[in-house]
Amino acid sequence: MDANLIAILNTYGNTTVEAIRRNLASTGTNATGKTSRSLRYEVTQKGETISLRILGKPYLAVVETGRKATPQYTKPSQDFVKSIREWIQAKGGDTSTAYAIAKTIHQKGTKLHQAGGRKDIISNVINKDLTTRIAQDVL
Repeated sequence: MDANLIAILNTYGNTTVEAIRRNLASTGTNATGKTSRSLRYEVTQKGETISLRILGKPYLAVVETGRKATPQYTKPSQDFVKSIREWIQAKGGDTSTAYAIAKTIHQKGTKLHQAGGRKDIISNVINKDLTTRIAQDVL
């Protein structure tokens, strides 16, 4: 049973990662491709427990939720400004605006966050329907 379960979870892991990658591309949220390339899955077994985890960059969920404002506003970090500059460059924009954009996001959050987020990148792939399908295939 373990080998069969691992094979099932590997299949779901692969198809889940590919579906999220397709969603990133089709929704225009894949400017630099770094988030998409960071996606992977992992099937692990510890004793009797076999798990499937979908992994990616730490801010992966932000593509759906947007980034909230920084509670104790300070100036944006150099890493954040660099990320914004890379994003602007990938979009073909004026990279000299990177600091101003980072500062505004830091103070107010992203427009996506202000609008309440979206549900068409991860949530429409990793959801109760997925767990139901996995359970049906396992049982």
